[in-house]
Amino acid sequence: MRKTKTNFSRLIAFLKQQKMFLLSFFAVLLVYNLFIYQSFSWKLDLFLIAFWAIIVLLLQLTPILNFRLALILFIVAFLGHFQDLWGIVEKNASWVIVFLLFGLLQLLLKTDFREE
Repeated sequence: MRKTKTNFSRLIAFLKQQKMFLLSFFAVLLVYNLFIYQSFSWKLDLFLIAFWAIIVLLLQLTPILNFRLALILFIVAFLGHFQDLWGIVEKNASWVIVFLLFGLLQLLLKTDFREE
């Protein structure tokens, strides 16, 4: 049991050191999902959501990052609307909601609701 705990803590420490790689890998997968992959894949979406949740928890990212990503994707969806790129608009709108929910959940978890 002790050895497993040590190996797990080593894995966590290694992944924390690879912050840029994890964020870049997620960005590449998200761009692929939004702009290159033409059909809808719930498996890829579910993997990306789980991967982002792990990244947020592991690297302790701030909620403002989620809100910024949501804003960027909202602008891309808005601009795609004028170009009649409905597949991209729909995917971006879905990811806007995902990032807004992640940011809201992070804010709620950090908020102290105790009365003084």
